[in-house]
Amino acid sequence: MAIERVKVLGLTGVMDALRELPPEVISRRGGVIRPALRKGGAVILAQAQENVQRIVDEENLDGRFVSTGLAKKSLKIKRTRPLGGANGEAFIVAVQRAKYAGRTIARKGRKVAELRANDVLFMLEAGTERRRPMPWMRPAFEAKPDQALAVFVDETHKGLERVRKKLERIAAAKAKQP
Repeated sequence: MAIERVKVLGLTGVMDALRELPPEVISRRGGVIRPALRKGGAVILAQAQENVQRIVDEENLDGRFVSTGLAKKSLKIKRTRPLGGANGEAFIVAVQRAKYAGRTIARKGRKVAELRANDVLFMLEAGTERRRPMPWMRPAFEAKPDQALAVFVDETHKGLERVRKKLERIAAAKAKQP
């Protein structure tokens, strides 16, 4: 699957405010950016889950396959390292390798393996020899980039406001001490 990068422009005020924060506020754990990115990613995740559910709800030709819901449940947001060795935070919508109980899949050049959710979702996205592609991830990304970005910006502003208030309380408490 393709990897999409989104470069956020026009947040110079936010970036300047982040650079001015004291080191104890911007931590190795991502500071205010990490939860904001996760919430922005949750918008894409929700759309991807909706797309998978729409595909699963379609009638299948022979009616012998019944959805267990495992594919939809296996979609998660995962924290990862930024591409290219850059510093910062990165989150992806990933598929957990959950197993379908009692189901197997034949792979070229290998023995039969257990069927996993990532196998099923890849076959839906890319298609197979017997099935047309039914993309679910790319349409999810293309449907909600503006909304995800808006959530990210809003959550970043809220996080910065919380940090500002916290620093004001600390400064006020230090000023009261003799």
